[in-house]
Amino acid sequence: MKKDNLLQIGKFAKISKVSIQTIRYYEKRKLIKPASHKNSRFRLYDLESLKTMNLITNLRGLGFQLEEIREIIDLNHKGENLVHKFSNKLDMVKESIRNSKKIEASLKKLISKPSLIITSMKISAVKPEKFE
Repeated sequence: MKKDNLLQIGKFAKISKVSIQTIRYYEKRKLIKPASHKNSRFRLYDLESLKTMNLITNLRGLGFQLEEIREIIDLNHKGENLVHKFSNKLDMVKESIRNSKKIEASLKKLISKPSLIITSMKISAVKPEKFE
């Protein structure tokens, strides 16, 4: 990419809709790197960096952790199939939804019958010396 098409970190952050601090953090975590930094005092980013940042942002929105995102980026650069990564994430999301539905059902039951809250608790007698 020509130097004219490179973006300084501020402009890159604005286009990417992330903060400069986030970009620097992702650089430290080896998720993204400037296209050029040696011949300039500024970090310069290219179209590939922008694509990577958009991928990171989208994957974060889907609930992926940074370590998972790094693996996906590495696999993607190697040209490997990513379907298994996304399938695993989908399975985790489905499990989380099942657990959330159980919690929802329990809360609804408690709301409809508040007396269950007290009767379902086992209150044991505590000797006063335990508080001394």
